[in-house]
Amino acid sequence: MKNNRLRAAWNLHQQQSALRQTYGINDPNTVIVERKNIFTNSLRIILKALGQVIRFAASAAIAALALIGLAALVYPDTRTLLMDKIVESMAQLNIFLGG
Repeated sequence: MKNNRLRAAWNLHQQQSALRQTYGINDPNTVIVERKNIFTNSLRIILKALGQVIRFAASAAIAALALIGLAALVYPDTRTLLMDKIVESMAQLNIFLGG
């Protein structure tokens, strides 16, 4: 616990030293705080939320496809219908591709 606080204080000191060097400030009592642009922060948050939504939608689609596959394995009528649709789709694809 004490080591973590010491390490955090040391990292903060190193960070402040680097910032003082970057901005050319020689006063050791000055604390430099860098703030990010509000537009950039908002954009980052929106993109992160959009990524979460896309990840959720992909997971839901995979779960739905798994349920359809499970139903096709369990129920013979569903399996027959699914195989008929697959054969029909392959035939249409073959016609479309000119084979």
